[in-house]
Amino acid sequence: GHGRITPAHIRQLLTNGPAGLPQFPKVKCDKQGFGTPDTLFGHLRKLFTPAGLKSEQKSILCCALLTPRHGLDSDWFFDSLDPGEGVGERSNIVDQLIEMGWVIEDSERDTIRMDPLLRCICRHELELDLVLCGSFLDGLWEIHNNELSSDDRGQLDLAECFDNAAMLVADPAAAAHWK
Repeated sequence: GHGRITPAHIRQLLTNGPAGLPQFPKVKCDKQGFGTPDTLFGHLRKLFTPAGLKSEQKSILCCALLTPRHGLDSDWFFDSLDPGEGVGERSNIVDQLIEMGWVIEDSERDTIRMDPLLRCICRHELELDLVLCGSFLDGLWEIHNNELSSDDRGQLDLAECFDNAAMLVADPAAAAHWK
């Protein structure tokens, strides 16, 4: 109420994007000489825009969008990006994205994931590389089916990756960015 942003609003923004949030008062923004009023989500989109990334980096980020919120097993992630190639060019691009902070590598849990805020923004800003995402999901499926010790966690992670892909494909705002 009263135009205040509550923690619940921020959590909803990070989870679902701006849809369904109450209309907050416009905020004066003078970033780089542009004096246009904007919303909080607009400010965040300007600060964390993936526009300056190379196309290969953006394509890899599309795959990172599919990972579970808590992360995906690093080996599964890298092997699905570069199937049968050992350490390929895409793995080097992931390393660049980790260095730049776009992707998080949790060495303690041996997982790859995205920050929730960056995930939300990239979901709205990236041109989705459906071919690479499809290949990535195929690779995950193959790895999962070939893993002799695929446990419940692996099954849940796989299901969440496919669920994230379905949400991206079903999102009308994202559909405008498919390639």
